[in-house]
Amino acid sequence: MKRRVSFKWYLYAMGIAFLLSNCLDIFDVCVGDTYTLTIPVKTKDYVNIIADKVLKSYETVSIYQNNTVIKITNPSIWQRIFWPNIDGQDLIIQVCWIIIAICYLWILILIKNDYQPFEVNLSTPLFIAALIAFITAFYASFRKHYLDTVILRLTNNEFGYDKYGHQNYSYLIWIGVFLFIALNWYKKGYKLQKEQDFTI
Repeated sequence: MKRRVSFKWYLYAMGIAFLLSNCLDIFDVCVGDTYTLTIPVKTKDYVNIIADKVLKSYETVSIYQNNTVIKITNPSIWQRIFWPNIDGQDLIIQVCWIIIAICYLWILILIKNDYQPFEVNLSTPLFIAALIAFITAFYASFRKHYLDTVILRLTNNEFGYDKYGHQNYSYLIWIGVFLFIALNWYKKGYKLQKEQDFTI
């Protein structure tokens, strides 16, 4: 029994550490005086400018320089919040992870009996976490088109946003799908548990 209790506290500690880490990242993005925004770009026709530039060749491999970026020093609060940064944190994604971490801790608090997890209804935290994952994934997809338009304007239509030069957030869709499957599974388990309790 002691081992099970200590393991649950380990899960609590892991969730809280993850939550605090993301909160600190957000604080750094919002108030950092020397914050620099780095965004990958390509020419208007989306051909990488220096994709074929070889930095150094070895006997069996070659190193290519193929990452063209623009840097914005001390960006506005709007840019800090809504624009991605390949050299730093993506604030909106951090908020997504914070909400998911809160839902994770919420679930741990609700499950008081490790042997009978279906005694409590976990629909609300699972639904919120899945919804946030889906919303963030669609937001990241929309942002690619928005950034392309903005960067074209800032560079006199010479450069556009390189959507392949930054992290792909499609994994959030799969997280959302997994959470919705878990939600349906728990709903059925909770319903069966209530029916059994009523029968007894």
